[in-house]
Amino acid sequence: MLADVLLQIVKKIVEDSDIDLWETMWCDSDKDYEFEGPFVKDWRVGHVRAGATKLCLFLRYAPNMIIKIPFLGAVDEEFSSETEFKRANLCYKKFASNTWDYCLTECGLFQEARRLGIDKCFAGTYYIGSIDNYPIYASVKIPNCFYDCGESKSTEQSMELGKKIIASKPTSFGDITPNLLGLFIDSYGYDIAKRLFDFIDKYGIRDFHDGNIARMDSGEIKIIDYSGYNESIYL
Repeated sequence: MLADVLLQIVKKIVEDSDIDLWETMWCDSDKDYEFEGPFVKDWRVGHVRAGATKLCLFLRYAPNMIIKIPFLGAVDEEFSSETEFKRANLCYKKFASNTWDYCLTECGLFQEARRLGIDKCFAGTYYIGSIDNYPIYASVKIPNCFYDCGESKSTEQSMELGKKIIASKPTSFGDITPNLLGLFIDSYGYDIAKRLFDFIDKYGIRDFHDGNIARMDSGEIKIIDYSGYNESIYL
């Protein structure tokens, strides 16, 4: 199976680079991440991206997949201290025993989206195994990731419907806008977009900036990072 092959490739990279995954801490700075260097230099890795909660490896072997490695915690450079993440499961309490793995939350949310018939709105995330008991995940890679969704306009009718959906609930929805919701209406229809909005409301999913939205070659848009981020938890 592809998942087994991907896991073995990542395991070999980790072993060859002498990386301890249990030391993968995120730090909010402009400098390179210490553990990112070995990944970048490995010939099996085409590209590396690091976000606030996870490291993403783009393997040459599987151009249509992204390996996601959750960060254990964060580094406070000012005080030279490391703190394990807490409440990574804040929006999806089914994983109450795991408080730091944002990828696990994302994986669970995708399975719930599948149950509700709105999984087409998301890039799927799946658990593929562990390396030294450290969980590893894979997501479907969308061709046009990290595009400027602000420059993509929904139809006027869909944007008006998006406004009505947002106005129907008093909750603050972070970066979601009538235009973005309109793009989902244009992509999948009103019913799925409304169910997506209710799903977002129920689980408190936020952070809909450009880097977390992508467009398929066929035109449909998808959410590619939906685990949330409780940025105050490590300070």
